[in-house]
Amino acid sequence: MVNERLAKHRAAVLRPILELEKRGEPISAAIGDAAWELGLAKSHTWSLYRRLRENDARATALELDRRGPKPGSKRIAQGVEDLIDESLRRYYLVRERLSFLRIWREIRAECEAKGFRPPTRRTVKARLDAMDRREVSMKRHGVQETDKFYAARPGRLDVAAPLEVVQIDHTTADIMLVDHVNRQPLARPFLTVAIDVATRIVLGVYVTFDAPSVLSIALCLDHCVRRKV
Repeated sequence: MVNERLAKHRAAVLRPILELEKRGEPISAAIGDAAWELGLAKSHTWSLYRRLRENDARATALELDRRGPKPGSKRIAQGVEDLIDESLRRYYLVRERLSFLRIWREIRAECEAKGFRPPTRRTVKARLDAMDRREVSMKRHGVQETDKFYAARPGRLDVAAPLEVVQIDHTTADIMLVDHVNRQPLARPFLTVAIDVATRIVLGVYVTFDAPSVLSIALCLDHCVRRKV
């Protein structure tokens, strides 16, 4: 449902550019404006536009690809997964941590020494991003420093009526998407929530695997004004 709504929104933003191109007008500036509105890189927006153009402007062409290994692709051996996890905890979850590039090189060296096919930097970065951020902060900065960022802070907003102040914030959900074949971690979704300060009612939510952006806020606001069933 979220995937379909996101595709329709992107298609609605990009379809007017198709008309510009049909009239022979330059579209680079329009792509830039669309990138800003969608909260995406211009190169990504160009890619989405080409997919829309090549599929007769159908919104379904912009739906997110299904995650997980594709048929015929080679998956990472369990031994490599274990080595990546062990190395990240040994070299990254410590006070005197190594740089990410150094850690990746250490992982490559250990894989080669054990006869494994070394993982790419992107693979190692994905495993690092999937780690619990609070655990990472506690290991690297200690409990006191971590509580400064994650613990609740005192304070309040004085409001007189509902909808006088609505707060919107993003967080990573406490759930992990895993590969449906071998149950390996892939990503954690981001949750955007709009809450009415006076009543504490959740007015709208939006869940996505993309990083928080203007689009996340827009779709959360869209959910706020929609009828709830």
